[in-house]
Order: sequence, then structure tokens, then C-alpha cells
Amino acid sequence: MTAKGLHQRFGAWAAMLAISAACVSCGNKRKPSVDRNHGASPLFARSFGGAETDVANSIAADPRGNVFVCGETRPNKRGMVDPPGQAFLLKYSPQGKFEWSQYHKGWSSAVVVGADKQGNVFVTGRSNPSGGAMSSKKYITKYDGSGNQLWTRTSGGEDMVIDGAGNAAVVGVADGAHGTVDLVLNSKLYVAKISGAGEHTWVKTLRADSDRQRIAVDSAGDVFVAGTFTGTGDFGGGVVSAAGKRDVFIVKRAADDGRHLWSRTYRADQDVSVVGMAATTRGAVVVVLEFHNKLQLGGSALVGKGDTDIAIAAYTVADGTHLWSFRTGGNGPDQVKSVVAGRLGSFILAGSCAGMCEFGDKTIKARDRGDAFVVSYSGKGTLLSAEVFGAANSLDAARGVVGLPDGDFVVTGTYNGDTTKIGARSLTNKGAVDVFVTKLDE
Repeated sequence: MTAKGLHQRFGAWAAMLAISAACVSCGNKRKPSVDRNHGASPLFARSFGGAETDVANSIAADPRGNVFVCGETRPNKRGMVDPPGQAFLLKYSPQGKFEWSQYHKGWSSAVVVGADKQGNVFVTGRSNPSGGAMSSKKYITKYDGSGNQLWTRTSGGEDMVIDGAGNAAVVGVADGAHGTVDLVLNSKLYVAKISGAGEHTWVKTLRADSDRQRIAVDSAGDVFVAGTFTGTGDFGGGVVSAAGKRDVFIVKRAADDGRHLWSRTYRADQDVSVVGMAATTRGAVVVVLEFHNKLQLGGSALVGKGDTDIAIAAYTVADGTHLWSFRTGGNGPDQVKSVVAGRLGSFILAGSCAGMCEFGDKTIKARDRGDAFVVSYSGKGTLLSAEVFGAANSLDAARGVVGLPDGDFVVTGTYNGDTTKIGARSLTNKGAVDVFVTKLDE
């Protein structure tokens, strides 16, 4: 559905977008700082949503700074069976101007969005044109920069990343076929690369009882997958057994044919999950996890101290050698929803925190129900900046972040209060849950 169609079918949303389209603080760039304590003024801030529940899941940007956000709209009335939702894709200009929207037909979700160097955009999720979530199938769709659909395939993933050549790499748990490979018969877990033309370059199965995998690519196009597994697994280097209740694995696959290059496993407790990973510009792959109790990632044991803690570890892309690892997080539940590479080997995390939000030697108190955060680290794991924002009586969560070539980053997420605050900018909620999109300077 085009922007014109949005006005026809979702008039309230379109009106809301127009109201919130004023640019905020487009002045000179400020010097980077740490401990911004609920936010400096953003370069722009936008709100998206209507009377229903609107959730952003992922964000991407092309080299010109155009921003793409994907997610889904869900009816507020929920019962034994969730009512059908509808996936959306939004585009904003580098200055934050709303450009266009697309909606997926029937029941659908959009979990990850990515952009290539030409400004095309890829979305993956699940869809069922005639029914609900129970009979849905994965999809991946490619649009041009104007929102025109170029192709769609019934073979997406739980996570996706776009490499420098415009190919999509996806990872997920099988529920059908990928190209000519019937993944249900071969394995529960797969990693695949799909060309910019929509053709399967390669598909590889990984034999493991695994969930919540994350994927990254480096400058050479090689693919990295991280996740957790129980029992035994084979990630391409032979059968391995989990030493703990649920262990962590990391595997590298070659760009051209998906062959196994190396894999590593690390002992963990049951309550651990991989929530993000990124290949930095300085030859490291960073893995971010949420955990309870203890976790071993190649260095000293990491010991949690809050309801949910965050672990961050870095490994060489060449052979998976452990570089460093540490625990972070405060005394409340901490969640990371997005991890991306930044400039000069840095990386950026986005998520939510409650209570005392702890990032390295900086501690920022969240407002009562929890705030969104965005933090950046150097390639050595040194804290560069920390931004915490939200409003009282609102649960705010950053769900996606993307770094721009000039060092700025754009963040999307959700809030459920009547208003939220990003620095001095207030955004008004139009429904149960609304989406925010904001650009923050370096």
C-alpha cells in the first residue's frame, strides 16, 4: 500500500504523522559525551501509530541516510487467539521527513529490515494472506527506494543482514523449503544467502536444538551465526556436546559457498540467549547475550547481579580467538534488542533498562517503569557514550538502532505512556502502543 493508500485506509495514522513531522534541533553538531542522563536534544524525533498497538522491530539506513523502519500493527483486543496483525515498512528522509509506507496483505509480521548500497530495502518476517499466525510462513521481500516491490520469496528467516554486495544472509529454524533444500527433512536450523536478484546462492543446515539465533557479515561477505543449543549439535566442524544446560555457539561460513570455516562453543546456564551480533570494521565479531547466574565466553567467568544481565564478548573474525568479554547491566531487568557496527571498530547497542542502568563506570537512573537506552563502545569494549530516555508512567524500549556514515545513529522503539520524552522533545501517543523514530548525534 502506498502513502496515498495509507491516507485512505489509515487516515488517523497519516494525520498523526503530519502532526509529528516537525524537525527538532537541526543545528550544529555537538561533541560526543558520556552519561547524557535522559538525553540531549535529538536531531529529529518522530512518532508513528494510531488507535491500535504499533510495534517497531528493526531499523536500517542506506548510504545517503534514508531510514527504514519495519514492524507490525496489532488490534488492541486480544484473547485466546491473537487477532491478525499487519506488517508495515516506513521510509524517512535523512532529515526525518516521512516518505512512504508499505503494508503486507493479510496476517503478517516484519521482524528485520536491511538496506543495500543502492537504497533498496529488504524485509523478512512471517505471513499468511488468508489466516493467522498458526499457519504462517516466512517471507523475504525486496523493494526499491521508492517503495516498489521488486520480488518476494517464501523463504526468509528469524534474523537477516545485508552484505556489501547487496545479498541477504538469513538464519532461522526450518518450517519449509529454502530454494531446492527441504529444511524440515534435513535439519531444524539453517543459514542461507540470497542474492539481490532473489536467487538462493547457498543454503546450509546446522544440526542443533537451537533457538533465537543472530547473524552478521563482515566486509568480505563471510557470514557469522551465534545462538544457543542443548544436547549435541553439528555446526559444520563435527559433533559437539553442550557442557551446560544451554550452551552458546558461534560459527563462521564462507561468503561464496557457505562452507564451514570455524566454530566455537561456550558453556552457559539454561537462562541465556543471544540477542545480537555485529562484525566490526576492525576485524572482530561482537556477540551480545542476556543471561542469569554465570556465563563463560572464553575469558573469566561472568557473574550476573540483576534480574537479567548483559554479556558482551568479542572474537577475531579470522579464527574466533577470544579478545575480551564483560558483564554490564544494572539492578533491574536489562534487555538488548539491537546490535550494529559503528565507525572505527565501534559498535552500538539499543534496548531497555529499569532501576539503575549501569554501563561501564556510568550509572543512570531509569524513570519508574523503564527507559530506552542506546550505548556505544569502542572496539576494545570501552564505553564511548550512553543515552537513556523515556518518560514517567511510560514503558519505553529501543528496539532497533543503525549507525550512519557520519557517526550519528538513528533509533526506533516503542512507548505506551500518554507521552514520551527524547531529550527536550515530547511525543504524544495516539493509541495503546506507539513507535518512535529519532536521530541522535555521535
